[in-house]
Amino acid sequence: MQSNGVQVLQEVRAGRLFKDASTLRADSRKGLIRVIEREDGLISFQWKERATVQPDCDPETDIITFPGDAIFIKIPNSSTRSFMLKFVEADRDLFFWMQEPRAEDDAIRAEQLSANINSYSPGHHALVLRVLLLRSKLAFKQHSSQLHSGA
Repeated sequence: MQSNGVQVLQEVRAGRLFKDASTLRADSRKGLIRVIEREDGLISFQWKERATVQPDCDPETDIITFPGDAIFIKIPNSSTRSFMLKFVEADRDLFFWMQEPRAEDDAIRAEQLSANINSYSPGHHALVLRVLLLRSKLAFKQHSSQLHSGA
């Protein structure tokens, strides 16, 4: 789907979750995640309230993503339909709850979102996750060694 010079790669109905200390609190609004390819070729992850999904309405969240920066995954150890946009090198994870009618398709939707965010085919999800985890560990080691060396 293409509109206003952007290519919509995927849309998923999902609400926002906000982190309060160690718990997640649901935003009751109906929402929409969009992954778009902008006119300049960059990939943008967006969230907006579904009631405001007119083309001229700016999203509440609009983040440019680059391959390897983030992955969309189910929140570990969660028994609910809770997911997160997990960033590798920044402490800015975003949390969502799926609002699509068929819960059994949530894993496929998450894998497709990750594929679109990272510009890879969905079958490579496990490989990209391993690369992201490795990058995260390397960033932690670098940060830790800088702390110990006094840099």
